[in-house]
Amino acid sequence: MSCGSHINHGEKHVKHAHPQFKLRIPLGLKRWLETEATSNHRSISGQIIYLLEETKKASDQPASNPDASTSTL
Repeated sequence: MSCGSHINHGEKHVKHAHPQFKLRIPLGLKRWLETEATSNHRSISGQIIYLLEETKKASDQPASNPDASTSTL
């Protein structure tokens, strides 16, 4: 029997497929996140996930080094 958004993993019933955790952040950063989330029509959680995914994509890209030279002397 299905439980709406609940997922049955053996004997456990998990409300969401994504884990949750508490995060303590400075008030100014929270206010900034709220403003950004509102501007982007996202929840605060959605905004945090978006920012983390964008940061991950950027870190997965090969680093470009404009000072590196391929010429030899």
